[in-house]
Amino acid sequence: MNQLLAHFCAIAPFWNSLSQEDTTIGVSDTEKFLEYIPGRTFTLGLKAGDPIKPGGITHRTLTSGTRQIGYVPREVFGVPTIAIGLPVYDGDRLVGCISTAITREKQEQLFHAAERLSSSMQHLAATSQQFSASSAEVERIISQIADQTVRLSQNIDGIESITNLLKEVSVRTHLLSINTKIETAHLGDKGKAMGVVAQEINKLSADTKESSTSIAHMLAEIASAVQMINDRMQMVHKIVSEQLDGIVDIARTTSDLAEHAEKLHRLSEFVAAD
Repeated sequence: MNQLLAHFCAIAPFWNSLSQEDTTIGVSDTEKFLEYIPGRTFTLGLKAGDPIKPGGITHRTLTSGTRQIGYVPREVFGVPTIAIGLPVYDGDRLVGCISTAITREKQEQLFHAAERLSSSMQHLAATSQQFSASSAEVERIISQIADQTVRLSQNIDGIESITNLLKEVSVRTHLLSINTKIETAHLGDKGKAMGVVAQEINKLSADTKESSTSIAHMLAEIASAVQMINDRMQMVHKIVSEQLDGIVDIARTTSDLAEHAEKLHRLSEFVAAD
């Protein structure tokens, strides 16, 4: 073993005691690890004699021959770390590497949590906007139904006018029937034919009166039902309008939260890569 590397191997076990950070330390030659000391709370799963893995900071340092600092992803050693590699030269000859690493497990958890939060808030904001649009459409439909009930009420008023006209026709027809009967009585036998006409007129008057009364009764029931529907629609319209105002506020607040979540996500990316 190279003498310089042997000295580094000798002091490696004391490294954690000299540092406030929870770090690992590895000493390697150009092919394998000569010494590995795990951190106080984590390990990269290495041991003396293990070959140098591509992708790790030791491999980067030996390949470049220069000091390296960088992020080592979870895929390399099972733990995400920020690592520093220092090449060891004996004269002009590169003989090995000293590497240290600190875990970025919590930072990575923060990053993923912020990423999920950002995604969830964006989805919630989009859903709130869709719900707001749907509520506005419901309010528009309710308004149209209310307009239709008003028109229906107006039509009922028109039919009621016709019913009143039928009642007036019934009264006049009845008077005509009475007058015809009087004239028939004056004419005696000559007025028999007119008597038949008077009977038919009287029957027509009675039928007209009965029909107009029945129509008036049905119209009254329809008008009452329409009024009740209109009252209920007004109540629903008021409730939906209030809910729509609340949904708009929720959508606005959710949009603000989504913006803050995105900022947190970007900040967590910076922290994880720091």
